[in-house]
Amino acid sequence: MAKSHNTKTSKVNTAKTSSNNGNKATKEAPKKVQQETFPADKIRSDIQSKNFDNLYDDYTKWKDKNVSNDDKEVISSVINILKSEGVEYFYGKGYGYMDSQDLPNAKNNLTKAYEMGADYYLYPHIIYMLGTSFYLSSDSQNAIKYYTEYDEKYAKDAKDGYEEPVLYALATMYKDLDKDKALSYAQKLVDKYPKSIYNNSVIKSIINK
Repeated sequence: MAKSHNTKTSKVNTAKTSSNNGNKATKEAPKKVQQETFPADKIRSDIQSKNFDNLYDDYTKWKDKNVSNDDKEVISSVINILKSEGVEYFYGKGYGYMDSQDLPNAKNNLTKAYEMGADYYLYPHIIYMLGTSFYLSSDSQNAIKYYTEYDEKYAKDAKDGYEEPVLYALATMYKDLDKDKALSYAQKLVDKYPKSIYNNSVIKSIINK
C-alpha cells in the first residue's frame, strides 16, 4: 500500500515539475511586437479628399517615426497641404467654435492652426483668437503667452483692431501678478490709443496706483 502511495506521489510531483517548466518556457518566450504599417494609400486618399482632421492626426503620429523615403514624401505632402489649406480650415473651425462659445474645441482647432500657420497670412488673427480662447477660459498663463506674442510681433502694423483689447487684457491680467508690467501695458494703451473705449476706470486705477 505504501509503495503504491509513493508511486502516485512521485507521478504527481513529476507532473507539477513538468507543468512548472512549461510555464517558465512560456513566460520566457519573447513577445513579437507587431510593427504598424504606414498607411500611405489612406493618407493619399485623405489628401485627395482634403480631410484635414485625419491628415493632422497622421502628421502628428508619423512625423518623428522612422519610415521609408517614399513614406517621407507622403508625409511631406501632408505637411504642405496642412500649411497651405489646412491652416485656414482649422482657423475657420476654431473661429466657429468660439462663436458658439465651445472653448475647448476652439482651443483645439486654433492650436492646430497656430502650429501649422507660422508662414500664413492669417497668423496674427490665429494668435489673437487663440489668446482670446484662453482668456475667456480664465487661463491667464496661456492668454498672456499668446497676447504677448501678438503685441511683440504685430503691434506696429496692427490694422485689425486687436492691439487695444490685447493691451487691456495684458494690463488687467498682470494687475495682481506684476504691477510694473501692468503699468507698462496700461500706459502703452493710454499713450497709443488715448480715445480707446478700453481706457476705463480699471486702466486709470492701474496707472494712478
